[in-house]
Amino acid sequence: MLHRAMKANDEGDFFPIFAVCLGHEAVHYILSGYDDRYLIRVVNESARSHHLNVTNKNALFYKDLSPELY
Repeated sequence: MLHRAMKANDEGDFFPIFAVCLGHEAVHYILSGYDDRYLIRVVNESARSHHLNVTNKNALFYKDLSPELY
């Protein structure tokens, strides 16, 4: 599914992939070519959130968000 989404995006279609937690790690693992050097052991990070810093508010994913929602 990930490779189909990437192909669609390469062809100009917008096909986002949403992955959370272990799914996010799996996407990185697949895109790395199954290279476990890209996987790091995280200790004491349970239930910890981090801020998302968006650097391009005009990106396709964000462009239609209202200022309040953004």
